[in-house]
Amino acid sequence: MRQKAAKRVSEPGAMRVSLLDYGSGNVASVRRAFYRLGAEVDVAFTPEALDAAQCIVIPGVGAFASSMEKMSHDGCVDALARAAFGRRIPILGICLGMQLLARGSDEFDFHAGLGWIEGAVRRLDAGRSEPLSLPHVGWAQLSAISPKLLPRNILDGRAFYFDHSFGLDINPSYTSATCVHGAEFTAVLEADNLFGTQFHPELSGSDGHAFLESFLAVASGQSEEFQ
Repeated sequence: MRQKAAKRVSEPGAMRVSLLDYGSGNVASVRRAFYRLGAEVDVAFTPEALDAAQCIVIPGVGAFASSMEKMSHDGCVDALARAAFGRRIPILGICLGMQLLARGSDEFDFHAGLGWIEGAVRRLDAGRSEPLSLPHVGWAQLSAISPKLLPRNILDGRAFYFDHSFGLDINPSYTSATCVHGAEFTAVLEADNLFGTQFHPELSGSDGHAFLESFLAVASGQSEEFQ
């Protein structure tokens, strides 16, 4: 059942966020987080809604393959591509939502993703001689590597909430911050108008609030530059 958007009067000039509901995301908590920041939030689950979006957030909790199948079945994959590369609007993927940006995932055999980011999703303990405790659940600090548009001070040394067993193995030039669980993995990515977090900012208290606030500021200020 689709969730009804709560009625709310947004601040004048507020950024309008289209939150993709493809049946695998923690939509309610992400929506509340953006509301608290004064953003307008539309829950989008059709290509038409995505074609009208000003800024898109792809949340994610669940399995990679079934999520891609659901988005493809709903016709949202092509609409997302038009938004990303046609209109070049800011897009943020959260947890699984970030992983879906990659070429594919090794979760339960290889499954193709959106293919926007060079690299794939690998199990965190891949190649280790000893098993790693998975899933990686809880708070962990980031190390800023080379942030581009996002401010370094909202990443470096900040603690965020993680819940995952897989991580991105991508071109290092896309990585803005890393975290460690057994080995280092990408925690934040930036690639032009594409952004992603392996953690859940909506569940990460004040640091998560600061991250989303900075993302909105970047998205609002840079949306015209991307196009």
